[in-house]
Amino acid sequence: MNAMPSNRNGVYSRAEEKSLAGTQSIVRASEIINFVASYNVEGLRVVDIAEHLRLSRPTTHRILQCLVAEGWLMRPPDGHRYFLGHINHPIVTGK
Repeated sequence: MNAMPSNRNGVYSRAEEKSLAGTQSIVRASEIINFVASYNVEGLRVVDIAEHLRLSRPTTHRILQCLVAEGWLMRPPDGHRYFLGHINHPIVTGK
């Protein structure tokens, strides 16, 4: 089984893109989760995530909405920053 290409801020070669066919959304979602986890104390705005991963803001926003709905990420009702959700907390903290 081939290993997945390493995360390079969403930048893949043509060969890597071809090997990821059909999994682009999953790759993007996992990159977002990993990036948010690395800034979980202060959280990240949509624009921060989109720029870092070189995604459009609408694409980033749609993926974030899904990740929040599924519990992978959270955004306080009065806030504009995203944090790890209840599903990720035990994975990251080990508790």
